[in-house]
Amino acid sequence: MNREHDRKPFSPLQLELPWDVLSSIFQKIAWVHRPTALTLTLVSKEVQHVIDQVLFKHIAVSGNQRHRATLMLNDMFVSRKLISPRLLLARTFISSVFSDREIGWKLLFAIISGCPNLNSLSAGLTHPQLFTLSSSTLRRLTYRCIPGTASTYPPPESLCQPLFQTVTHLDFAGSLTTLKDMEDVWPRALFKLTHLRIFVGFDLEDMGNLFGILSAFVRSLPTHLKIIILYLSTPPDARDISASPLYKEIQTGELDDRVILAESDPAGKTWLNAEVVVACRRASSLRAIRVWK
Repeated sequence: MNREHDRKPFSPLQLELPWDVLSSIFQKIAWVHRPTALTLTLVSKEVQHVIDQVLFKHIAVSGNQRHRATLMLNDMFVSRKLISPRLLLARTFISSVFSDREIGWKLLFAIISGCPNLNSLSAGLTHPQLFTLSSSTLRRLTYRCIPGTASTYPPPESLCQPLFQTVTHLDFAGSLTTLKDMEDVWPRALFKLTHLRIFVGFDLEDMGNLFGILSAFVRSLPTHLKIIILYLSTPPDARDISASPLYKEIQTGELDDRVILAESDPAGKTWLNAEVVVACRRASSLRAIRVWK
């Protein structure tokens, strides 16, 4: 008799290691190599539970996995079919959801209200009913503008709604009008906000009012904000705005040390220019950027 064929398949649970050590190993595998992690979920319910905490932690509805991720979220939150115990438990593992495509406001509504540990959300908020939701765990919110949908610049009034009241890191696109309206928002909302990043779009006819609005916006900022990054989406034929004295006053931190100006090209790609890098070397700003990450 060939004893090699009689030998039982090896199981990781046969290793004589404490369970917390094995759990750390399984979670590390899940972070590094997803296919192996999916295979390990077949070992036992205990291993599956440990690995699922990593597999479901960050959900990305983008790239080649966009369709699969959308189907999974529908099964977890809006499907009328009986949800499996595994997916039901997985809701508690979700910490962040990122979507660069329209996934439907009803699904987003179910995600926000059905994830008890949701910490970060990046999505197109296309329906005002989403703003009425409240989440005690939501801290990072990126209000994405999805091309070809109704998701445009957020009305400042929406920032006073319950959804934004626990947010500490807010990231959205706006116009010069948005910046003017923010002066009325600060006294009424966003009291927990510490990090703000706005992609500011404007046209050539707005150039005359640009720095007056920027200056008024900067002077209106509440004291609880730690860092504000303004990405200026400059029109292709616009003059060099960096030559403006007020631009330099804001950029060097003379007007407010917390504010950093950056530039965005017409294609939507953004970068921190050389002057911003110099500004970031100030200890206060550098610490704030590290916290943002």
